[in-house]
Amino acid sequence: MALRFCSPAGLILFVAFVLSFLVSISVPYIQVFDDVRVKFNAGGVSGASRAIDQFRLGIWGYCSHEISSGDWICTRTGVGYAVGFSNASGQTEYVRASWTRGLVVQPIATGVTFIAFLLSFSSSLGLLLVASLLSFFASLVTLIFLAINIALYLYTRSKVNDFGIDQNTDFGPAFWMSIVTFILTLISGLIVCFNRNRESRVRRADSHAATTGYGRPTGWRRFVPGRKY
Repeated sequence: MALRFCSPAGLILFVAFVLSFLVSISVPYIQVFDDVRVKFNAGGVSGASRAIDQFRLGIWGYCSHEISSGDWICTRTGVGYAVGFSNASGQTEYVRASWTRGLVVQPIATGVTFIAFLLSFSSSLGLLLVASLLSFFASLVTLIFLAINIALYLYTRSKVNDFGIDQNTDFGPAFWMSIVTFILTLISGLIVCFNRNRESRVRRADSHAATTGYGRPTGWRRFVPGRKY
């Protein structure tokens, strides 16, 4: 019965897991799933000894668009990295590693979401409670990731604004995908919690009917051996 009741929550958790997994892969492995992106509209800057007009920040590294070749150059750095870039006058600014290190919390949310997805199909009330709590925990971790992402965005925008160059600093697709993930994990946690409570009441009614000979107080009758109707 829990399997039938919690299937909607399981489906929602599966979608949340897929989105969270794609966000966790991130730049530089998937270039389009970046967290913060900057585009210089005129002149460009120098980054890693190359003239670039765009760069994108992710969890595991960053990518930059080289002006001369038109190619994207992606650098895999691992957790916590710094990015430096200079303008034509030699002014250099850095995005420090302390501002990118916190992005690693998203893969944690991905793992928790997957476990919650598996447990959401359990027939055990205890495991359904765990699934609900894990869904809420995943939404909390995702919310922390969003807060770190916003802080990184504001910090990066502040740094590139110091150049006085016309540019656009925006959130990447991974940020918006994480918002959807946060909403889905929160909703699924509520659904699992609600259905677990309903299943618990149904089982108590069954137990009461089996021991007293009275059916569920739900308006419909259930056959109990020895009871007269």
